[in-house]
Amino acid sequence: MTRAVGIRLLLTALAVVSVAIVEGHMAGLWSGTHMPLNIVLEPSDQWVVLPLADVPLPASLRGGDVLSPKDMSAAARIVAVFGPNVPAGTTIELPVMRDGAIRHVSVTSRVLPSSTFDRLGHWLNALFVAPLVCALALLTLWRGRGRASGALCAFAMASIVSGALLTAVAAPLVSVWLQEAVYLGQFLVPLPALYVMAEALADSGLSLRTRRAARLAVASFAGAGFGVAGMATIGFVYGGLTVPHALDIVPTAIAALLMATALLVLLVGYRRADHESRLRIRWVLWSTALFLAIIVGLVAISPLRHPYLFQVIHSMMWLALVGYFYAAFRNRLVDVSFVVNRALVYAALTALLFGIFSVLELGLHQLAVGEKLSWALQAVAAMLLAVALSPVHRRVEHRIERLFFRKQRQAISAIRAFATECAFVEQGERLLQMAVERLRPHCSGVAVYERGASGYLLRASRGRASPEILDVDDPAFVSLRAQRKEVDLRGLSSAAGGDGLVLPMSVGERVTGAVICHPRDAEQFAPDERAALAEAARNLGMSLYLLRFREQARLLADVAAGRMDLSTAQSRAAELIPSALV
Repeated sequence: MTRAVGIRLLLTALAVVSVAIVEGHMAGLWSGTHMPLNIVLEPSDQWVVLPLADVPLPASLRGGDVLSPKDMSAAARIVAVFGPNVPAGTTIELPVMRDGAIRHVSVTSRVLPSSTFDRLGHWLNALFVAPLVCALALLTLWRGRGRASGALCAFAMASIVSGALLTAVAAPLVSVWLQEAVYLGQFLVPLPALYVMAEALADSGLSLRTRRAARLAVASFAGAGFGVAGMATIGFVYGGLTVPHALDIVPTAIAALLMATALLVLLVGYRRADHESRLRIRWVLWSTALFLAIIVGLVAISPLRHPYLFQVIHSMMWLALVGYFYAAFRNRLVDVSFVVNRALVYAALTALLFGIFSVLELGLHQLAVGEKLSWALQAVAAMLLAVALSPVHRRVEHRIERLFFRKQRQAISAIRAFATECAFVEQGERLLQMAVERLRPHCSGVAVYERGASGYLLRASRGRASPEILDVDDPAFVSLRAQRKEVDLRGLSSAAGGDGLVLPMSVGERVTGAVICHPRDAEQFAPDERAALAEAARNLGMSLYLLRFREQARLLADVAAGRMDLSTAQSRAAELIPSALV
């Protein structure tokens, strides 16, 4: 087992355990308690006691009581202000200032009732958001490639671990620093990761100056946010020092600036990108814009004055996560895009048909009279329903193919159409130009090489710049000759580039050349596309061989008939075999 695989296994275990913690918390396997009150920092820089919705204050406290943080213990400050999950029965002393004197009031934590809306939000997070983020993290971890997928993996992994830390139940000092690990960690992992993903997707539209300025801004904002938030927490917990109310939103504002930088980079890249690159940027752009709008909304709206609106805005965060999840597949940041998309849709279709079957079977069971008759009817019903739903299943699958996978089907159909048509082109040079023109829309660059005496010579290309000649023992071609099937350029140190597919053009057991296709930035070729491209390259190689053989036959016929002298024959032979193909 390599070191990289070991790290991936550890991160996988961390993600799975984090999701299990979130799900266990929602299932009621453990639960923390909170104080039956709310303490807020007023514009006058005083900490004031306010009641929670539908929860009465303890008898010894009144709404509007002012606290003295410096007269509280560190644990009391943590439990009262940060509100972490603490064990049941945790008791703190609150110093309340009344009539010019300080009175110490004991308050004990307990399980607080939650509204229906709160419970709905928690279940949404447990049943949908947490598994979705975990799936995104694992897919990009194991099947991702490039900076964009790596950054998205870091963002998703940090998000799912943060959810687990926030549900942990521990002593006040431990619990608050678990919360702060999430709060401070956002400036080190998830927010910078969003910028890295944005820069990787918008790379072709960014100038070097823009890239450097954005990186400096991200580093500055991340350092400032981490420092300000960390110092404020340490000062308050251990010294009772209160940050002025006007500066209380500074860390959140810095987080918003970090996201705004990523959004700005996406906008600049989108504006300068070509049409294909814009399609790749669009989903990430809108998801990041929604994420930023949610953060601004959470800062602008008070959870005490507008609790339901605050929860609605907070719950909308899952829409941004869905956008990132879809972008990972649409941009092919993972290898399994085409397969997983179908798996997801057809799994939903199967679940729907199974649900219909179950409802019909249950209804028939309720109508049946007698146990023996009921079982007989159920057996007959199962066979009849299976027969009835089979054509429905096929029709729905056909509609789904046309509705959800139309673009993929069209792209693959276009490649296969060229693979069929290339056998009917009569001119070799025209066939080479047609090959790169027809394959270029499906990749960032395409090049056709044929074997020559001195190496593999470039015959036609579009998109990326390609070397005029590749050494005969280039690692990619050595592997191509040995395997006689497509070769991935990753990790080969080939002069053809660091990413892309080398597809063999062969006649029988002999490799006569290759078609090199480079994927678009932050994308990968789906399995169906690989198969179609391999078929196109194979047919192209055979067609070029047949055209050259036909021209050679004509040359021999002209020489044999005496219609051509030696110098003209040599000249035509050089035109037919310009690279001294062997």
